[in-house]
Amino acid sequence: MPSEEMTFSWSPHGGVTEALYNLGALVAVGIAVASVVANPRPLLLLLAVAIGIGWVAGRAEFGVWLIALLTVIETVGPLSFSLTKAAKLGLTAVVVGALLLRTAERTSSPEDPYRWPLGLLLATAFIATLISASPLSSMLGLASLLAFVLYYTAVRRSRVLLQGGPQLLKTVLWTAIPTAVLCLVQLSQGYKGLLASKEQLSSEAAGELNTIWPGIERASALFNGPSACGAFLGVAAVIAVTHAAVFRKSRFGYAVGSAVCLSGVFATFSRGALLGFFAGVTFSSWSMGFLNRRRMLAVGFSFVAIFATLFGIDEVKAYLRLGSALADVSPSRIDAWQSAVVVIRRFPVFGIGFYQFQDLSRGIAGVVDTAQHPHNGFLKATVEQGPIGGCAYLLFVVIFLRTSRRSLRRASGPEQNWILGSIAGAGAALFTQELFDANLTSGGSSIAILFAAMLGLQTSLIDGDAVESDQQGAYSPARGSAPA
Repeated sequence: MPSEEMTFSWSPHGGVTEALYNLGALVAVGIAVASVVANPRPLLLLLAVAIGIGWVAGRAEFGVWLIALLTVIETVGPLSFSLTKAAKLGLTAVVVGALLLRTAERTSSPEDPYRWPLGLLLATAFIATLISASPLSSMLGLASLLAFVLYYTAVRRSRVLLQGGPQLLKTVLWTAIPTAVLCLVQLSQGYKGLLASKEQLSSEAAGELNTIWPGIERASALFNGPSACGAFLGVAAVIAVTHAAVFRKSRFGYAVGSAVCLSGVFATFSRGALLGFFAGVTFSSWSMGFLNRRRMLAVGFSFVAIFATLFGIDEVKAYLRLGSALADVSPSRIDAWQSAVVVIRRFPVFGIGFYQFQDLSRGIAGVVDTAQHPHNGFLKATVEQGPIGGCAYLLFVVIFLRTSRRSLRRASGPEQNWILGSIAGAGAALFTQELFDANLTSGGSSIAILFAAMLGLQTSLIDGDAVESDQQGAYSPARGSAPA
């Protein structure tokens, strides 16, 4: 049986929880009455939303799994990206509130390794929003970052995923496989049917999804763009490869799953996601002890040999955009990076706030079609939140790599080794891709919220007194105690 500390029997009775429920019910009734008077049509939808919120608030575990399942859905059919993002952030806020209510009575918790970088990111974001030229629009970015931090904190403190870690990773993998299949369909057939959204059709009509080959388009499945889709599939491929390396029984099945996910990454034509996959697999394998010096040298020589061989194939060079000037193959990124440097020079202390870069870069570049962000995680943090925000981002990267490495040295059992190795590889993949993109490891994007759950699971496992379990089959924290 689990210990008393790990048994959560939350009930909407008594104290603060009952008061919040009563207040929420009164607000819902008041809005419903006003809706009936003004327009009776939205009443059923409003009541359904209110009932759904109350149900999820009472079953926070379900809300965590629902958020993970909805990661692959950003824009589909009549649902726009802005609508789905707002709905998922609202769901995240409800789950955060429910989880934090569970832990409100705890007087102490283990030390959080990410407290300094996340605290600095929030502080610099708040200051930058206050002095921003458009505080209201910048507040949306601040709210997204706050949702990321609070979701991570809620998952960590509640330990809701402590015994469901394998299921979280398998959820990512099994939702990634149909996503990869859809990418392969879009690669050859384009964006057609009921699943294609107006935003995707608009991008297709504008030629934004065209490739070097006629009739072949960049795939994005149900994500808002190929880069986000490639990032998710790359993370899923890392999870599958790590599982195949740790467990021999199901090695073939997970190897096939990783191949399917990797084919989806190729279909997105996201070079950052592809590079992130190799970086994630290498870092997780090294951290888990699978790569010693000889194997590292063998992998390095193999990579050089393969690269040299493929470099002579024109189609591969065209796919990877090799042999050309960088400014010719990625003009939007080069312009964004150059504009970011100019903005940093003009605002060297506190940054410009969120969602301000595009307007400023238009004046700098002298063109209307400019990037929404600097296409680099560090540059984005520095531009929007100042040099301290950029340093906080770098500190986040360093602490994640160090924490992942240390946790795997103390992992107990193959299951925990797989969980921590997968999280280490996923984070390394996302941070690598953020050399060319942004909003993958922090903020309110679907990928960032999923990463927050992974961080919460990681820190729950490595907390010295996170769990005291004598249940048969339960895995212990990374302090080294063996399962009962």
